[in-house]
Amino acid sequence: MGQACKSGLAFESSSGVAECVETESIKYKGSKLKSPYECDPTNTSAYCELHHSGGSYLEVPCECALDGNNGYCSSIIGTKEY
Repeated sequence: MGQACKSGLAFESSSGVAECVETESIKYKGSKLKSPYECDPTNTSAYCELHHSGGSYLEVPCECALDGNNGYCSSIIGTKEY
């Protein structure tokens, strides 16, 4: 039977076993970001890294803001804001 993670994020800790984790930090180009997690949407080769308590990270793209000038990480799953 499945289970929902409060953080919305899980990773496979062993074969067929998922573990709920939380995002501990978000980095972009090696620098730790603070909310609202700004990034450069014109650099399509650089991704936001969601570092989680499982010791790994997920990569998510930087997306354009509605104002057309700024960019933000496209997902902040696993964070308190999420």
